[in-house]
Amino acid sequence: MDLVRPLDVVLLPLGFVRKKRVWNRSWPNVIDAIDLQVSKGGDTATLNVGVLDRDVYRLCWDEEPPTLVDVASCTAATRVGELLGDVDTWWNLSDESAVNELVRATEATVVPFLDRLHSRKGMIDHFVAARVVERHYPPPIISLAILKHLSGEETEACTLLSSLGSSTTSAWRQAIERVARHFGC
Repeated sequence: MDLVRPLDVVLLPLGFVRKKRVWNRSWPNVIDAIDLQVSKGGDTATLNVGVLDRDVYRLCWDEEPPTLVDVASCTAATRVGELLGDVDTWWNLSDESAVNELVRATEATVVPFLDRLHSRKGMIDHFVAARVVERHYPPPIISLAILKHLSGEETEACTLLSSLGSSTTSAWRQAIERVARHFGC
């Protein structure tokens, strides 16, 4: 069963535009992204969702955000299953009730989640709740540090970058040092 059309019915009236299986909605400072991921077997699907903060992206990557934002480029992102109960959830495409469930989850959970991430405080709260610092994966920690800096928490931002820089690979260390220089850490 095709999920694109039922998701279009929900998302297009809310201001999203679609290219293939990716929907974007642009706001002055952020871009919402929803990516319909179909399994390799083509029998199940899930949604990856996120919000890209334009300023965070520029500071992190030293370039403008892409025109079409995929979820991997987002400042803060997750899968729909994480929002529904912290379990990676895939829906069977041959089950019409499962497709309806995914559409309802998009309306009731995904869109409100994206709306909460339109503020920097919302993104910071998401990162804290997701315990990104404890997971030691550099991109969300760098984003959290940038958000802290942009929110006036310069000391905490520099501390996050310093701690991450001492415990990560050299490839990420270069990005961390570049961001830290932007902040004057």
